Amino acid sequence: MDDSESVSRLEMLYFARRVAEQHLAQVQRWITAEQQRLDEQAEGDRRRPPPPEWAVERGIGTGPPPAVHVGTCDLLEAPRWVAIDRSQALAALEQGVEPCMICRPDTELGWPG
Repeated sequence: MDDSESVSRLEMLYFARRVAEQHLAQVQRWITAEQQRLDEQAEGDRRRPPPPEWAVERGIGTGPPPAVHVGTCDLLEAPRWVAIDRSQALAALEQGVEPCMICRPDTELGWPG
């Protein structure tokens, strides 16, 4: 191959720049998509209602509720719980509903049970 058929060094540099620009544009699209995902997640977190202070599980069928929970307990699975207030949580414990062994609402409530 003689010099007239070869690609000049300048042409190779232009080609390398085009490739780099394409890569940079792709990275910018990834950054934009990730920022949008984070913004949407933050908006969802902002709009999400706060957890209840206390909750009681719904029993299966007509049985009694299985447990009272602190509203932020990791064991609560929607839709198997109902938000309750402090007096309802204490009343449920007094009626024999078991406190969750993980989140310990009895301790949080100061219930002597």
